[in-house]
Amino acid sequence: MRYVGGRIRLTSQAMKHSASDRGAFASMFQQEQDGLVEGFINEFGRMVWSDGRGVLALVNGDPGTGTTITVDAPGGFVGATNGSRYINVNELDHVRHAGHGALQASADESVTAVPATGLTLTIGTTAAAVIADNDYIVRANVAGVSDISGTELREGADGPPRARR
Repeated sequence: MRYVGGRIRLTSQAMKHSASDRGAFASMFQQEQDGLVEGFINEFGRMVWSDGRGVLALVNGDPGTGTTITVDAPGGFVGATNGSRYINVNELDHVRHAGHGALQASADESVTAVPATGLTLTIGTTAAAVIADNDYIVRANVAGVSDISGTELREGADGPPRARR
């Protein structure tokens, strides 16, 4: 059995303005709570339907040095449908080499947009030139990750993505 927790952040200004109907568009506490539940649903889906390695998606093709990365294989599974389904705006991600698992760039990437098509994601800086087709996109645990221990890719994660049974 595993336990998963979450947290919400409320500022004193937001609580003050949402205390009355006149100052609030919506109850700040209710809105934050609903967002937490929605986030949990998405995260549990990723945990249950992925292969346990922590891979969010695979890079599809060479992104060059632009800010848009085409992705496929959601959760590390073969397939191109909605490859960015487990990637969220404002999260820090890293790209790791598919063969040996080393970081492909010295900096984490902040995701700035995930279009509704589910085929691409946009990062805040230009992609490192070493990023290649089928590299793993994994979540960074903290900002400023400089080695693989700061990412969510699990040991033994090398090898191609597996087909779902």
